[in-house]
Amino acid sequence: MFLLFLWYILGQLFIGGIVMVNKKEFIELISEELSSDKLSVSKKEAERFCSVITDTLVDVVIKGGKFRFLNFGTFTVVHRPERKGVNPRTGKSVLIPAKKVLKFKASSALVEKIANS
Repeated sequence: MFLLFLWYILGQLFIGGIVMVNKKEFIELISEELSSDKLSVSKKEAERFCSVITDTLVDVVIKGGKFRFLNFGTFTVVHRPERKGVNPRTGKSVLIPAKKVLKFKASSALVEKIANS
């Protein structure tokens, strides 16, 4: 049920023409959408809901796992090896250190929904 709700909220953001939403606005949207279904969800409860989602995502990917939202996408941590680069100001060769980065791969359902919007 949670994933369906999250998918619904994100769909409303894209369809409604909202380009960017900050955390406060996202919490307000969650509170409004849940309250409209004959439930009473305070902003404090919606904030807790949002925190649980983000904390779980961070915990899973830090441990090296994949966090997958069905019909939305998958978050993973990938290792970028050390590589050579060029400083654009000086033109000198520099060594870019290895690091871990967060990667998001959109599901085909999300890609299709965006393409059809």
